[in-house]
Amino acid sequence: MLLVVLGAGASYDAVPVYPPPSLEGTPMRLPLANDLFAERYLSYIAHFPRCFPIIPYLMNQQSGVTVERVLQQLQDEGESNPERHNQLTAVRYYLHYMIGSHDLNWCRSAVGVTNHLTMLDQIRHVLGNQPICIVTFNYDRIIETVLAQRGITFASIDDYIRNDLCTLFKLHGSVNWGREVISPIAGLPDTNWLALAQQIIDQAHELKVSDRFHVVQDQPIFHFDGKPLYPAMAIPLETKTAYECPLEHVGVLRSQLAEVDQVIIVGWRAADQPFVRMLADLLGGTLNGLVIAASETDAQETIERLTSAKVPCKFRATPGGFTDTIVRRTIEQFLREK
Repeated sequence: MLLVVLGAGASYDAVPVYPPPSLEGTPMRLPLANDLFAERYLSYIAHFPRCFPIIPYLMNQQSGVTVERVLQQLQDEGESNPERHNQLTAVRYYLHYMIGSHDLNWCRSAVGVTNHLTMLDQIRHVLGNQPICIVTFNYDRIIETVLAQRGITFASIDDYIRNDLCTLFKLHGSVNWGREVISPIAGLPDTNWLALAQQIIDQAHELKVSDRFHVVQDQPIFHFDGKPLYPAMAIPLETKTAYECPLEHVGVLRSQLAEVDQVIIVGWRAADQPFVRMLADLLGGTLNGLVIAASETDAQETIERLTSAKVPCKFRATPGGFTDTIVRRTIEQFLREK
């Protein structure tokens, strides 16, 4: 089984018509982590005033400090400052609203021509109908849109792990996923999504949310059968302790990793330690792996993290970015070497 791991770099360089640095600094291109709170997104931040006090930290990180580290510090401060819970819930809603407003437009900017779609074509060209396991740490719906073009759709949360040809694991959640809120919320169904969001943000320090996940096509998410929903998207933290997906998904993923014989990584920095440990524990033998990154430095950093964690894979770097790799058909060459 082939394992494909997608990080932020895959969505950032998803559209071959506009390879980086074209459209750089515009809302059209989906951002990398350190640009999630850039000035160009202020109109989206404006909807969630509860997070205003912490935006300067997130918008102007000190040199060498990642946005994940800043958010980690803010979450840690929540142990003594309950207001941090409200502020970070506002951040969660902002990310849901901003990315959910851009991801499909990013695909449509080139009438659906994406590197994800060509990558799947290249994989099928070499492997035929062999099963593929895709793991993504991105919130956007690019990969779902691409798979739908190949007849694989996701109407319910179970559809992500029920297809024999391709399973999709969104470990950090998705802009179109919501969890049912247990705490009472006044005004439904007469209120609107933003009013509901503000209520949930205000109650964040004492909010109770279930583990019942729903796929919702309307954006922003609001409710499911009259039940209020909470965005199922993990805040990007430096130290991650839990996934924002059903436990059943994690169980199926663990069982499939034991069947993996090749690994392709696109734009992922290997910074998610729980998943890196899962790879180290469950991948069998010594496999071949391909790391696609924007630069040689980025690729080698990813490989060093995986190697240090004793992931049993012999990785090679493919710098130049997703678009360059797709055009050179490097993935096909890699898959034929098995």
